[in-house]
Amino acid sequence: MFGVGTFERGLVLGGFLLLVAVVVVVARRNGVHAVQDELEVPATPAVVEERIFGPLGAIHGATMSRASAGHVTLTSRRTPTWAVFLAIVLFPWGLLLLLVRHEHALNVRIGERGGGSVVQVSGRAPKRVALEVGETLERRLAVAGPGRDV
Repeated sequence: MFGVGTFERGLVLGGFLLLVAVVVVVARRNGVHAVQDELEVPATPAVVEERIFGPLGAIHGATMSRASAGHVTLTSRRTPTWAVFLAIVLFPWGLLLLLVRHEHALNVRIGERGGGSVVQVSGRAPKRVALEVGETLERRLAVAGPGRDV
């Protein structure tokens, strides 16, 4: 009377596999990216620092801390997708998995090179944070024209 047939088992298994596929897709889309980039700017390190460190501190999802003169670290903390998935599947005991956090650091350094500066970005960050750092650097350090300072 209350037996579980092959169809029901297949339906549950199919639903579970679909849920796993959704978790994998979301994890890849919002994944963590390694960043290693360098940008040369025809301005002094002091000018570059003044132009970028303020906007970098306003990036949502990252906390900026000053490591030294011309060097900041953007730190991101997040709960991994697998922990959220298991917290739902293993509810209520799985809620403890929501305490799992991954921390990623992105270093931004400004150095002097020739008559200008070089901005080096390295480390790991969530995709959204890495893209926003790149967009901020492009927007704030865009050269208006030949012979113009930043």
